[in-house]
Amino acid sequence: MEYVSFSAIGDSDPIRDYYDGPMLHIVRKYRPKKTYLLFTEEMKKRETETECYSRAIKHIAPECGIERIFTNIVNASDFDAFHELYSKFITQINCENPDAKILVNVSSGTPQMKTTMCLEVVSHNVLLQAIQVASHNCKSNRGTRFFDPYIDNLDDELMNLIDSLDDAPCRCSDPGLIGFSKSMIKNQIKSLTASNGVD
Repeated sequence: MEYVSFSAIGDSDPIRDYYDGPMLHIVRKYRPKKTYLLFTEEMKKRETETECYSRAIKHIAPECGIERIFTNIVNASDFDAFHELYSKFITQINCENPDAKILVNVSSGTPQMKTTMCLEVVSHNVLLQAIQVASHNCKSNRGTRFFDPYIDNLDDELMNLIDSLDDAPCRCSDPGLIGFSKSMIKNQIKSLTASNGVD
C-alpha cells in the first residue's frame, strides 16, 4: 500500500522536546511517497527562512517528496479559515495520487485546525485515514520544550532524536473519530426528517 500524508503545520512540528513532532512521526512510521504540508503565514515564514520542516523530512525519509502549500492565514484560531482550504487540497491530493491512501494528520496545529481536520476526515467524499500522534509523555505538551529554528541547531537535534532509537515506540494511531461521525449522522437524519415533514 502506498501512502501520501497531509499535515497542517503547528508549533510541535518538526520537533518537540527532542522527539518527532506529529508531522515528522507520521513520515517516520508510514514512509509516504509524498507529504503535503500546509503552512499558515507564521509557519510559512519559518519554512522559507530556515527550511526546518523540509530538512527534517529529508533527514528521516530522503525518498519522500514534499509539496509545500503556503497560505495567507494569519489567525490560526479561525475555524472558517481552514475548512474550504482543507477540502480543496484533499481533493487535489487525491487527484494527484489516485492509488495512494491519504493519511491525514489530526494532531498538529491549533485546536481549531485539528477539529476542522477531523471534520474533513468524516465528511469528505474522498476516503481518508486520520492519524493521531500521542504526546511522547502521554500528557499535555504544556511546559515541554519547543524547537526554535532561529536558535536551536536542527542538524544536531535530528541526530539525537529519541524517536530514532531502535526501541522507540510508534505513537501513531487511528482515532476512529466516532464522536464526529455520530454528530454528522445525527444532523443528516434531522435534515432528512425535516425535509420529509417528520417531527
